[in-house]
Amino acid sequence: MVDANARTRSIAEKIKSDRIIALQDRGIKQWDKIKRSNMSI
Repeated sequence: MVDANARTRSIAEKIKSDRIIALQDRGIKQWDKIKRSNMSI
């Protein structure tokens, strides 16, 4: 039982960190787009 809980927790942590990384990546891409559009002005 402890094993299953630990596995579930580690999977949940991995999903969470993957989501955070994905959000940061999207944020960086958005920031890049904003920066580029501001440069052209």
